Amino acid sequence: MQTTIPLWGEPGCPLLPEALRKTWTDETLPYWLAQELGLRQDATMNSLDATVWERCTHKTLPPAVKKFLQNIVLMRRGTISHLPALTQPWPRSLNPALLSWSSRTRNCLRKAGLLSDTSRLSSLTFKDLFAVKAMGVLSILDFTCVVEAALAPVQQKPSRGSSSCDVSELLGAIDSSWSTQVSTQDPRFSDLLPPGNLTIFERLEQLTAEPEDPPIAEAQLARAIPLIRERLSTISKLPLETALSKFVEQVAGVRGATLQALLRRLGCDGSPPVTLEEAASTISATREWMRQIQKRFTERAPTHPIYMPQLDEAIRVLRESAPTNAIQAADLIRSKGISVRSFHPRSVLSAAEFSGRPQPFEIDTSLGFPRVVVETAREFERAAIQVASRQAHASGATNIQEVSAELVFRGLLIPMDQSLRRLLMNHPEFERLTEDWLWDKAGIPERNRLRNITRKMLSVTSHISVGELREGVHRHYKIRGTRGISDWPLLTPPRAVLLEFYRVHPEFSVDAHGLVSSVGHLDSSQELNSTERILLDVLRSSPACLLDRNSLEKKCISLGMNPNTFSQYLSASPVISHVGTDMWSLRGIKLDPTAVEALREANAERPNERRIIDHGWTEAGNLWLAARLPDSSSPLVLGIPSAIRRFVKGREFQAMDEFGSAVGTVRVNDEGTSYGYGPFLTRRGADAGDILLISFRISEGLSTLRLIDDEELDAISPVQ
Repeated sequence: MQTTIPLWGEPGCPLLPEALRKTWTDETLPYWLAQELGLRQDATMNSLDATVWERCTHKTLPPAVKKFLQNIVLMRRGTISHLPALTQPWPRSLNPALLSWSSRTRNCLRKAGLLSDTSRLSSLTFKDLFAVKAMGVLSILDFTCVVEAALAPVQQKPSRGSSSCDVSELLGAIDSSWSTQVSTQDPRFSDLLPPGNLTIFERLEQLTAEPEDPPIAEAQLARAIPLIRERLSTISKLPLETALSKFVEQVAGVRGATLQALLRRLGCDGSPPVTLEEAASTISATREWMRQIQKRFTERAPTHPIYMPQLDEAIRVLRESAPTNAIQAADLIRSKGISVRSFHPRSVLSAAEFSGRPQPFEIDTSLGFPRVVVETAREFERAAIQVASRQAHASGATNIQEVSAELVFRGLLIPMDQSLRRLLMNHPEFERLTEDWLWDKAGIPERNRLRNITRKMLSVTSHISVGELREGVHRHYKIRGTRGISDWPLLTPPRAVLLEFYRVHPEFSVDAHGLVSSVGHLDSSQELNSTERILLDVLRSSPACLLDRNSLEKKCISLGMNPNTFSQYLSASPVISHVGTDMWSLRGIKLDPTAVEALREANAERPNERRIIDHGWTEAGNLWLAARLPDSSSPLVLGIPSAIRRFVKGREFQAMDEFGSAVGTVRVNDEGTSYGYGPFLTRRGADAGDILLISFRISEGLSTLRLIDDEELDAISPVQ
């Protein structure tokens, strides 16, 4: 799959890494170099970022420029050796396989064991890179500049031959039924997707579970989705027997007579499946040889349900017609246009099995002839177990009432809660926690969100009370909201349920004082992502493990954290504890009361920052606000004054500048907090101390943004 990240020396990629540009920021470029790149005569080294290509007429970097860059880095090797090669930590969501390094650079990194250890990539210095065997200056420039381009994907232009694609494609994909049925495991789609065996839905779950920067994987996936939709459309137009045949052929890797024998064995030609011996006899082979062919197909088949809408339609038609004669059912599939020939229900059952569908119906012979029948009770049990398992994985545990509610939401008629309770509490897959609560003890451990979040917290503090753990879980679930399937909400279990969960879960233990700990050693460098590790290091570096927001933010940003990411993680990360007003620490840490009181007093003495400095109404009936911009790199968030909050809360306003150009959307939540000013402020070069004037045309849902000074504000709202 084509990447969206440019090569070094080609448009979109910086010429020098950020660390060197900052170090040599005031150093003027040689005249010939500035002229060659279309820069001003007084241009400095700081000009050699990705924007240099906006003025450069070259399609690739001239050899003379490459030689200059190579020589200057080589000559100053000693003075730059201590500098970090990357100015941002390596995001956990960024797969090194997506980057467009040269073969030499990639091989050097692979042989040094760096491609499989992204934590080491984050901490590399230029001295470390020079020490990598066979890695020269060109490879160092290639490595650092391509990573920088990858960490700023919004500045990229689609590479030649690629189609632009809005990331909004992802929002439509995650709710599509096929998102759980498409992955590289299926050879029909493997050429369209980035590396990895996860389904589209699992990829999106992984990407959105935590607000990681940058969205490289999201951009890769967004560009793949239109191509996937085209492939899905092509597959959906095939008759059932053709679609099955092509799938089996691509998975098994067989053709001709061998393929036909395997299709007969599986019933994919519409006739009932035959025995191994019968299938083998059609090509004069042994029964064992045929068994090996089928085994190879089974082992290569995807581990998730496959995309086969024709099969789903055949199942729907047969279930709706049940009970019915099997011969009539086979003809019904053909008459509905699902298949070209009659398709026996036994063949549908066989295809459903290797396609990852639960048994949709049964073939009953009690009346002396085969009939298609559906057991309503059995169907309900399957649905209930599936819903309970999904809820238990998503939230860590679930309860009978929540399972019942989702079943009703799906349109299933269910028996009383007592019957549902007996079904789930007696099922071997689940374990009872309290009268109504249970968890999926047989599920894959890594898919239990409660288990994963708890491991994060215990990797920071080894013993934490259940109440503290619940607060950490709740702040993560509150931001996360839903599990991503039909917007079903996540549940934060009560303390009594959590206590039982930790007692019965094999990875945790609870002591006599109710403190929870991990049975095995947990390494925070493995359990936490790169953003959380920065927060952890900054807070641990403070003497009392306690900081106010401004101090915490500045230190995190100085270590390369994105300001947006900082704000998101401060609200969502379970390992962070909000001790009190403007006081932040690590969850479970025992704080010195003296240190807490000292910070509280320091915060109280600090003057409150008043951002909204005035507001009023224009003669035309428009509401206006004036806000003084703070000295902060964080996104601007403004609280609407209570006197006028009711006019704008819970609404969105399309934003324009004073010239009528669109500059995004201003949103005001139900609490009166407004945001969305970033695009305008960035575009206008706003700075601390500037005044932002916001005018709301309430009836039209529009807003106008302007930067003004104190003199203009006095003219709008003269002092009385």
